[in-house]
Amino acid sequence: MRENPVLPSFASTSETYYAAKIGDLSGAPDDVNAWVASETNGLIKKILQPKDYGKVVAILANAIYFREMWTSTFIPSLTRAAPFTLSDGTEISCQMMHKTSEFFIFWARIFRRWSCPTVRHVVCAC
Repeated sequence: MRENPVLPSFASTSETYYAAKIGDLSGAPDDVNAWVASETNGLIKKILQPKDYGKVVAILANAIYFREMWTSTFIPSLTRAAPFTLSDGTEISCQMMHKTSEFFIFWARIFRRWSCPTVRHVVCAC
């Protein structure tokens, strides 16, 4: 951050409206992964792989997880292996939950408007 300081106005806005944390990249990826693990109560432990982050200007990360009861639960016996493509293009086998139903989508005013009356099939990557 010494070579690319964050403007105080950006830091203030980010902290006020998004509860963002501005940090130094010298600790990446460990400090970012520790933050994600903390924010998700250990459910997500690592989002950044070990590599040289010396030339990286910024890392923008968000950690969101669903911690409520599902209105319509997934049936465990419908979980099965399916292909999943990693960011590097490698395809792996991953256990996926499947459910066919109607799901209504809500977007708050702070998001762009998006119209989709229902989603009929959901596949969740685990």
